[in-house]
Parts: sequence; C-alpha cells; structure tokens
Amino acid sequence: MSVKIKSALSMLVAVMTLMLSSVVALAAEQDIVTNQDSMNEIIAEINSEYGTNIHILSKEELKKYGLPENTNDNEVNFDSNSFEKELRYIAEVEIPEYDRITKESISGLQSKESTLNYFNTEENTTNISINSASPVTAKKAINYATAGAKAYIKKNNYGNNVWGTVTNVFCETNMYQTKWFLSVNPSVSKIDAGRTLYWTGTGDYCGYVGGKQIYYSSGTQHAELYVGKYA
Repeated sequence: MSVKIKSALSMLVAVMTLMLSSVVALAAEQDIVTNQDSMNEIIAEINSEYGTNIHILSKEELKKYGLPENTNDNEVNFDSNSFEKELRYIAEVEIPEYDRITKESISGLQSKESTLNYFNTEENTTNISINSASPVTAKKAINYATAGAKAYIKKNNYGNNVWGTVTNVFCETNMYQTKWFLSVNPSVSKIDAGRTLYWTGTGDYCGYVGGKQIYYSSGTQHAELYVGKYA
C-alpha cells in the first residue's frame, strides 16, 4: 500500500472518529435536555395542581445557602414516576404541615408574653450577677434542622437562673440529607421572665430529589430553650 493511500486512510479514520464523538456528545446533550425538561414538566404540573412553588434551586439560591453553584449542573438518570410521587407527597402532605407549624410558631410567640425582651436588649441588671463565665450553647432539634443560641446565664434578684446576654443565634442543618430546613437569620425572644429563649427562624424547606437540590416551601419554626437544662 502506497504512502499516499495510507495517509488518506489515516485521515479518513480521524475524521470518522471526530464525527462519531460529535454524534455521541450531541446525543448525550439531547438526553440531558430531555431529562431536565421532564423534571420541569412534572414540577410545573404539580405547582399548577396544588398552587405550590416547588422548583430546582437556582444558582443564586445555592449561593445563598453556601452550596456550590454547580450543585444542580450534574445530570443523572432519574425515575420520573418516583420523582413525581415524592414531590406530589410533599405538595399534598408536607407543605400543609409546614404551614401549620408556621402559624403555630408565630401565634405561640404572640401569646407567650405581651412584652418581650429581644436578644439585643437587656432588662435591669441591678444586683444580678453573672453565673456563667462564658456563653452557654443551647440547642434543640426542629424539623430537618437544629435551632440554637449562645447566651450567658445569670442570677436574677430572687437567685434564680435566667438567660443573660445572647451572643449568637443560629440554625444548623445538613444540606445533603434528603430533606433540610435552613433559616439564615433566626432570632430569639426572652419569655417566662427570662427563663426561656423562644427561638424563631423563617427559612426554606428543601430537599435532594432526583439528583437535584429542590425548594419545597418557606416557613417559620420555633424552639423553646429552657435555662434549667443548661445551668
């Protein structure tokens, strides 16, 4: 076989290989678009039926919660029936429960005391001594997260332990579990004459479904942190 023929054959093989790679890449891209479209179609149908706002977290939302912005870029195979079944259950059962918890949290705070001392203010501290040399961390489990605050403990005029200055309020969550809740800016109020911190956090319920981080609903949760558990 002549050198010219060998060279021509080699070039032909290279061109065919390049064309085959392009076809495979195009097919893969079409599959990705189809999967993404299928997810969005299912989500849109559920939102229309239940009046919800379920959606795949955007890059801005991922950034807001400290997740890598490319979290939802990876495409994986998913079972459309299972995907729809899970999101439908969330829309039918879980989101109404989130709404109930929100109403309970807000009304509970309003009914505890008519006058509340928020964490950035202090009641009269005359003749009150600091009991804890450093802030105490108080935590309590809530739905798909942990509510928490750091505060000093002190004695009131009657010698009882009460919460003093609150130095930090937080919400801890594992954003890689099946469902999670995160409040970026929770707060606490002092109730029960300062013996309890009433933690409230408004945030988002999200979850990992079909290889995507998905927003379910927003809501408010609460937790009561009694000083007697930490003094």
